[in-house]
This record gives sequence, C-alpha cells and structure tokens, in this order.
Amino acid sequence: MGLLNSKIPPKTLKDLTYITEFTKEEIQQYYKSFRKDCPSGKLSIEELKKLYKKRFPMGDASFFAEHAFRTFDTNGDGTIDFREFLCGLSVNLRGSLKEKLEWTYNMYDQDKDGAITKTEVLEIIMATYKMYGQGCLLEKDIKNNPSPEQHVERMFNAMDKDGDELITLKEFTLAVYKDPSLVRLMQVDGSENM
Repeated sequence: MGLLNSKIPPKTLKDLTYITEFTKEEIQQYYKSFRKDCPSGKLSIEELKKLYKKRFPMGDASFFAEHAFRTFDTNGDGTIDFREFLCGLSVNLRGSLKEKLEWTYNMYDQDKDGAITKTEVLEIIMATYKMYGQGCLLEKDIKNNPSPEQHVERMFNAMDKDGDELITLKEFTLAVYKDPSLVRLMQVDGSENM
C-alpha cells in the first residue's frame, strides 16, 4: 500500500509536467512528500496549519495558513489535493511575475469580488506579522518595520490610483510593474511566504 501511495499515476504525471514548471522527477518527489504528510491525498486546513506551525515556530501561523489554504483550494471543496498544491507551489516558486501577482492578488481578495479593500489587506498583513512573531524580529527590525496599518496605507497610496479605496487586479499589477519594490510591501519583511 505504501508503494501505491508514493507513486503518481503516469497520466497525472504527464499532465502536471505540462501545466507546472516542475520536472517529472521534482513532481514525483513532491508527490511522495505530499502523500507522507497527507496519506489521504487531501490536505485539510488543520494539516496545513500544522505544516505552517513547523515552518514558523516563533509565531502564530494559523491565520496566514487560512488565507493560504483558501488560495490553494481553487475548486473550493474545503481540501487541497495534490494538483492544487503543486499548481500553487509552481506559481510561487517558478511562475512568471504576472502569475505570482495574480496568485497574491487572489490571496488578498478574500471575498473574490475583484477588488481588494483596506480591511482585506490589513487582515493579510496582520496574519503575516503574527506568523513571523515578535521573537523573529530584532529590536532594530521592530523600529524599522511599519505597523500593519502603515503597510496598508503605503500599499493603497502606491496602488489605488483612482482613489476609490479599492485596488483592482489591473491597478495591483500596473503598480508593481511600474515599481517592483512594492513587492516588499506585500511580503511585510521581504521573505517568500511558502
């Protein structure tokens, strides 16, 4: 049984090689690891929270994990299957700037209405701060890091060009293409999230 769980079906492997930026060998490794962490083949929100907790032990990653889960769970069935996981990972690790921006935008656009509000941005920024935890910041970083509210204001000042208190995908991508340093504002401390 363990052997069956660690092998990806050939048709699925071929399909994933085509739609992601990973090689067959990388996909097989990710599949083996995914099945080890998720023997059922489906990742639940609680399992994702545990994985984030391992990766960010100094903070509380549960809120950020909920947002990541929502973004990975593209079919909205309440679980992340291997295909969803690998496609999201492919975008985050090897996707084009356009793909990464769309993925990030979808994380911020929590209600999927095509516009990001200050409330949505603040929730993601605060979740990111909690994930890293105060124990991860040196005293100089605490002094230099803006508050979550300051982050929100900086993002909106840079991106909300029509002043309607909403950021559309077009405003979001145009702003980052115009000023790539804005990516740092979205990541709180410049680190990649997952």
